[in-house]
Amino acid sequence: MHYVRRYVGYVIVLVIVGFIALYFSRCAATHLPVDHDQMSPTFKPDDWAMLHKSGRDPSTVAAGLVGYEPLERGDVVRFAYGYPSYDSDEEVFMGRILAMEGERVAIRKGDVYWAPVGAERINFDKNRVSESHLSKDLLDPNLHFHEIVVPRGHVFLLTDNRKAVERKNVKLYKIDSRFLGPIPTSLIVGKLTKLLGD
Repeated sequence: MHYVRRYVGYVIVLVIVGFIALYFSRCAATHLPVDHDQMSPTFKPDDWAMLHKSGRDPSTVAAGLVGYEPLERGDVVRFAYGYPSYDSDEEVFMGRILAMEGERVAIRKGDVYWAPVGAERINFDKNRVSESHLSKDLLDPNLHFHEIVVPRGHVFLLTDNRKAVERKNVKLYKIDSRFLGPIPTSLIVGKLTKLLGD
């Protein structure tokens, strides 16, 4: 009887360790691999964040699985895009979701406007997106994006720092929906939440 209790104890410990391992395989703390300030001031280089995996991992599609969190407007996400690089076939970028599928979005003079699913058009007098977390020096007042309806299975996302960076007299812009259009949710690696940093 003494041996049975001991083995039951071992089994319970193994099950608990298994659940912990499953949790961290679905939801892993990771160092942000960025060497620039595309999501500044929310995330800066060398900040630590929790990555809640979603999108590309088919095992997280069904709600209720460990580590799964549905995407919402305002979430900061990492997404992979088939952009050529020296290191790999695709790069991983970051952006904030500003519109979900079926919603309308537009940018005028650097301000983002939004309308819910079913709206015929955006009311530019009332539907400006509040981005109080951003300072004006990170926004580009010359930025315009015509009004669109975000397609099914896509999101519209922007970096928080939207100014172009000049390198060797060439303007470099951040990679987001301004240049790629709406991003398929299947390319979203996961949601980010800040753990450590300024």
